[in-house]
Amino acid sequence: MTIFNIYSSQLGEQQFDAIAQNIGATTAQTVQGSNQIVPLMISAMARISRSDAGAQGVYDLITSEHDGSVLRQLPNLYANPTQFPGDLAFSRLLGDRRDDAAQYVSDDTGMSMASSQKLIGISSSILLGMMGGMMRQQKTDKAMLASTLNDFAAMHERQESGEEPVAAAAPEQGGGGLFSSMLGMAGMSGLGNIGAMLQGGGKGGIMKMVTGLLDRNRDGSVIDDLMGMAGGFLANRK
Repeated sequence: MTIFNIYSSQLGEQQFDAIAQNIGATTAQTVQGSNQIVPLMISAMARISRSDAGAQGVYDLITSEHDGSVLRQLPNLYANPTQFPGDLAFSRLLGDRRDDAAQYVSDDTGMSMASSQKLIGISSSILLGMMGGMMRQQKTDKAMLASTLNDFAAMHERQESGEEPVAAAAPEQGGGGLFSSMLGMAGMSGLGNIGAMLQGGGKGGIMKMVTGLLDRNRDGSVIDDLMGMAGGFLANRK
């Protein structure tokens, strides 16, 4: 179970169709691109939240600007993604790598760069809206949020590496409430046609893409870039 399973099961194929029409791409391209953008957002927030200041910044970003109301405004979001805070949030999280991320999604899916940029704004707003709404229900604090983000990032890395996912593992920092609730959102029906659209699409290797985009000094590791990411993100929040 990855964060994209939860995201796509909540959104549904009909909404992916609507997004595709608004950004000028096919539904398959839209699904494949979203499957890259969503884990990239989670991984960026997870890495930033590994410092106390970064965790506070990510918590403030979601709780102050993403309460879930965007999920009741999807047609407006699809038509005007830059008018919603998710688009700006992606730029704050990725900094100068935003255009690189959009180019990667464009190259990988075959959609235009303009479509890729629009999809980033839409996917970011929906993901953060889903998380913000759930956080309000669960009364999530910054430690629970940081734990949840890192649990999902780790699950995705394990699944992509071929290791058996450990969905039932207890979060170390007390994030069980939010983590378990988000897992429960996915339901039992599977991805259906959405899953079929992911089969064989694009280059694959999402975590390789994530690492490449978050590896600021191109040394093959993001570990030494964590504080830099948090510092840049916090500077953009001021």
